[in-house]
Amino acid sequence: IAMNKLSFIPSNFLTEYAIQIGSALEVTLLSIALADRINVMNEEKRLAQLEQMKAQEKYKVLVENTNDIIFTLNEKWDFINANKRAHAHFKILPEELPNVNFLDLIYETDDELQVAKKLVLEKLLIFREDKKPLNFNVQFRSSIKDEPVEMQVRLEYIIIEGRSEILGKASSVEEDGVIKYFEYEKQRFSIGNYLTTAEDISLCVTRNLQKYLEHREINLLRLALREMIINAIEHGNLEITYEDKTNALENNSYFEFIAERRQLPPYADRRVQILYSIDSEKVVYRITDQGKGFNHIMYMRAPVRRPMRICSAMEEGLFYQRIYSMLSSIMNGATRFCW
Repeated sequence: IAMNKLSFIPSNFLTEYAIQIGSALEVTLLSIALADRINVMNEEKRLAQLEQMKAQEKYKVLVENTNDIIFTLNEKWDFINANKRAHAHFKILPEELPNVNFLDLIYETDDELQVAKKLVLEKLLIFREDKKPLNFNVQFRSSIKDEPVEMQVRLEYIIIEGRSEILGKASSVEEDGVIKYFEYEKQRFSIGNYLTTAEDISLCVTRNLQKYLEHREINLLRLALREMIINAIEHGNLEITYEDKTNALENNSYFEFIAERRQLPPYADRRVQILYSIDSEKVVYRITDQGKGFNHIMYMRAPVRRPMRICSAMEEGLFYQRIYSMLSSIMNGATRFCW
């Protein structure tokens, strides 16, 4: 068009409308290129969605077909989601899941005053505070009322769609394949005044009894040991009275009360010693605290029966100690004992 205006070339339709023709061609080519680019992007998006669907399907198959219990919780320990294994193990229908709390699945006997739940709750509160992954062993209820199932649980925080959830996995504690070769073991533990340690220690020192005792008897002995260790901490080292404990429980401040108490002298430096030995003939547990002690003879000579209401914390511990004494007769080959 410039050469046309300078009279270098003749004036005709092409030279007069060259800009319009060029612009039209440019717009046409850009439209075709843009349409092609959109088609390429749509195809890439479709392929990405297809890959994501395949990945989700693989993940779903892995989660649903595993023997582990996979679940998510909110910060109140209520279930959000769980795999089929969780529904089958705990006998929970999918529609009932939002109404179930993790602590409700902890195994308890009728007379334990929810000790196990309180110990697990203390671990969960620490986990919620520091947000670090948590691993612990716990006994869950099972379809057989008197036979809990011990599992290893791992909890960790994750972010899903901008909100914080707790991802959990519960795995069965595998049977030790070399237990049949087991002959003798002796261990000594020295623990501080932390109640959650009582649960871990009692599980540890009763695990190898599976070679000699039935699961139900091992669980009963574990409960007895846990109660004695807790009593050694509470009423031995920390010198907490029954009234102190009752008031703290009623005010829902028991763990705070324990935490404050163990910081004070002379309680802060006290330890509980647990000496444990087992062989083919017997198992021996010796639990020693650094408290003042009390006259136990009058309680040990009393008839072995559990009152409807425990009159003192000392009676509570001695009740479980009598259980231990009777279980020792099983270890020595007795076929029956009196309750």
